[in-house]
Amino acid sequence: MFGCIKKSISAFRKRRTEPFSRAVAVTGLLAAALAFTAPAMAGGSFTQGNELYGRGRYAEAAKLYERSIKEGASASLALFNMGNCYYQMNALARAVGCYRAAIVEAPSFFTAYLNLGVLYQSQEDWPSTVSTLEIADALEPDNKQVVLILAVAYRNLKAYGPAVKCLERALALDPAMYDCYFMLFDVYQELEDLDLAVSYLNRYPDTGRRAAEKYRLLAGVAEAKGEADKAAFFYRQQVELAPDNRAARYQLVEALNKSGHALLALETARDALKRFGDYGELALLGGNIAFERKFWRDAGQFYQTAYALGEARGLIGLQNVEKQTKKTEDN
Repeated sequence: MFGCIKKSISAFRKRRTEPFSRAVAVTGLLAAALAFTAPAMAGGSFTQGNELYGRGRYAEAAKLYERSIKEGASASLALFNMGNCYYQMNALARAVGCYRAAIVEAPSFFTAYLNLGVLYQSQEDWPSTVSTLEIADALEPDNKQVVLILAVAYRNLKAYGPAVKCLERALALDPAMYDCYFMLFDVYQELEDLDLAVSYLNRYPDTGRRAAEKYRLLAGVAEAKGEADKAAFFYRQQVELAPDNRAARYQLVEALNKSGHALLALETARDALKRFGDYGELALLGGNIAFERKFWRDAGQFYQTAYALGEARGLIGLQNVEKQTKKTEDN
């Protein structure tokens, strides 16, 4: 049972726009690129480096930061900003070296740990992400970004217990971090605890930007468990939240038919065809549903529409309807 459910949910998750490994945007990196440059520092190279960095001239800025160390500027801050420059130039190995050197100079340099950890995350180097951000977490336990990225890293290492704890911490720090509910759904779905997975997903508000996706996933769970009526209900909720989602309309029509509401399925298909016009695949589905129910006239209309919209199978459907109609007349 669970194997079937897991396979079904996996098919839904493949269509997600935000894979778990990239669920947290790399927003920490460079956010504090010049955060430690305000105090006056010896020599003008550091200040000039800031100006060039702000203008996107990263290679020149990096050289000036390096020179500023000889002029008496803070080595940790100069190395940190050099790391940001190299990151912007996609010289990631050099960026890592600079962040590490900055940490050697200042072992409690939280933002250096943060940027280094986020860089590792962008490379999907999960062990390094964890080892780096665990130190950042110890330095600033209330930093929700660190906690959330740690959750992603733990999950990708299949360390589900620490992942759940981090996600719960992130929600405690900021109850509006609604994406955590999707991550918790993913974790418990992989652990095959669908009831708990669904309970977390249900906590995602219908006003959130991913509410339609929430109902798509809930419908997927219901389908996998053979709960056709629930699946149809959830797909309808998805359609109401995302009325222009063609796939959602198609899935709703399928679910209504599977739940024994063929007439409603056909009505829904007609409404969708009026809305979208050029949805030949949906017209074909409507024809197939009508054909199965022996609604020959409805089947013919749907197949005719499908064929007119470029679905070659619509012609085959029309021919089958003609044969069945003739049989009925002969009898």
